[in-house]
Parts: sequence; C-alpha cells; structure tokens
Amino acid sequence: MNNYNFETRQLFPFCDKWENGMQGELWYVWEEDAICIVNGDERQPIAKGYGAALLANKNVLYSWGFNPIDFYKAYNYELEKANFPGRYPFQETRRILYDWFFTLQQLEPIKNDFSDYLDYAQRIQVGIIMRDYYNPYKIVDIKDKLKWRSHLICDIAGHKELELIFATQPELEDLSATPTIWTKAMDAKYNTSKAQVYGFMAALINYAIYSYWVEHWQTYNFANPAFLELFIESWEHREPIKEKANLAELQFLTDVSILDFCQAYMDTFAAITRQVWERTPTIPIECWDGDNFYSYMYACECESRTEFLKSELYQNLTPAQQKMIYGYSLRFTEFLTKRYPVSAHAARLRLRTHS
Repeated sequence: MNNYNFETRQLFPFCDKWENGMQGELWYVWEEDAICIVNGDERQPIAKGYGAALLANKNVLYSWGFNPIDFYKAYNYELEKANFPGRYPFQETRRILYDWFFTLQQLEPIKNDFSDYLDYAQRIQVGIIMRDYYNPYKIVDIKDKLKWRSHLICDIAGHKELELIFATQPELEDLSATPTIWTKAMDAKYNTSKAQVYGFMAALINYAIYSYWVEHWQTYNFANPAFLELFIESWEHREPIKEKANLAELQFLTDVSILDFCQAYMDTFAAITRQVWERTPTIPIECWDGDNFYSYMYACECESRTEFLKSELYQNLTPAQQKMIYGYSLRFTEFLTKRYPVSAHAARLRLRTHS
C-alpha cells in the first residue's frame, strides 16, 4: 500500500512574498495536473505533470524504499481513471519532458522556497528521478551492450576540428559483416568516415564507450533548465548530445570475465557474420562453408589487429589502453583456437580473398 496523494489540496497558505513576485496560496490541482499559485479565481500553474505530482508528494521522495517506478504506475493509474482529454497513460514520454522543462523555467526565480515544496533541493531530487527515467544506458545483458551503436566526440591529434568516433553493426542489407569503429570530423558527412577497426576489437571499443556513458550520465543535472533544453534538442532529433569527451578516460575492463566476453561476442555476431559472408560474392564458398567459417574468422581477426596497430585511433590511445585492447584481441584469437575448429588453412583462405 503506498502513501501517494494525487488529490487536489492546499500545500501552503496564502503568502505575498513568493520570490517570483506572485501572491496567493500554493495548491496541487489534480484537475489541471499541476501545482498552482491560487489567488481568488486566478490559478497560475508553476509546475506541471509528472514532475508536479512528485513535488506535491515530497514526503515520500525521501522515504525509505521509495520506488519511482511504483510512483509512475500510480500516477498513470490516476490519469487513466480521470480520463483527461488527450491524455494517454504510459505514452507520455514527450509530455513529461516538456512539462518538466516548463516547471524548471517557472521555478528558476525561486531559490529559497519557504513552503518547502519548490526549492532547489526538491528540484534536484525530482531531477534525479527524471534522469533515471530518460536514461538510455540501463542495458543489463552483455549481448545487448555489444550491439549498442555508441559515439564519442573528442580531440584526435592532427585534426583541428573535433572528431566523432562511432560504431556500426553488422547488416545483411549492406553486407557489413562485423562491428566497425569509424571516425569523421564532427560536422562532416558520414560518407567521409574512415574505418579504424572491425570485428572483436571494434566490439570491445564500442563496449568501452557504452560503459563511459553509463558513468557519465550520472553527472547530468536534470534540475538545470539550460541543460534540459540541450537534452531536449538531442532527444527530439535522436542525436547524441554534442559534448566533448576525453578519449583517455575510456576503460576496457569488462563486467564479465574475458572468456565470457569472447563467448558473448560469438553468440551475438557469429551467425550474422556467416550470413553476410554467404551473400558476399567476393568471398569464396570455402571461407564460410562448415567449420571453415571459424578459420576464416580467425584470419580476419588477426588481420584486423595488424591493421588497427597502424590506425589513427590506435595512435591516439594511451599506452595502457593500447596494451589492454591488444591483450583482449590476443585472448580472443586464443579463445577461437580452443573453442572452435580453427585450422592453419585460415591464413590461406584470407589471402585468397585478397588476391
């Protein structure tokens, strides 16, 4: 049983000293899904929607065991019962975001709220809940993390502009067989991108970038209207927030054992890699037929490692990062030879496709 209260009620008595220059009583008005300053017949909304409901229930925000998911469900249940025109419970992601932005704009002049409902501490608490709600970096399964199409904006030595590092994933439609890491100038077209590494090491770098965002997301302040405006712009256009990162901060320790990480890569990509090679006319049948597939994959991984050592991205990594990636790559090829029928024929198969 929860203690959430979505009823219309007075939150604070009449006051003529509101910092935003208004005067009146502070009410939570469920019919308007808002917190309002009420003065006679005038109602001035200063907080709307889901954020207003959280602020109005500040007594539970700090309670032991408060569960934002339960609160969200309860809020939507009340919306469903109220049957407000044009409101669709559990389908209001955009409205929640814009209502919270409206709320922050209205509350920005209020720095020291004596009602204890609207001050910055309350906004920070609700902002944390909003941040968790919109957090795209909540994937648990390692295979789903490997399939993520990550990005990083950073400096690359020798380039005046910021560079975008990004990942693509295998696609049957364009005969892309493996994950690939690319770089391009931030404002350049994607057809100018340069491939840096493919295969297992690309998946590892993609994973490291994803892990970077898992940590970095916790630094975002969803109680700051200036940041929220920036986030809304990227969210609306489904683009990354244009924020510079430090390439040297990438960490390559995985949250599973190296062997489990190697197996996750095979479980995630081996099948589609084989399908792409089957459809690629320049790759002979013997390269992907039966167990030859694993030998050919082994040869491709060795070649990818050699090419990566000469890449621009590799040269911009720290010595510690270079050592980690190279070590993971060696472990993966060792893993292939121990777990799958890899033969010496692999190198000859690879050479044949390049002849």
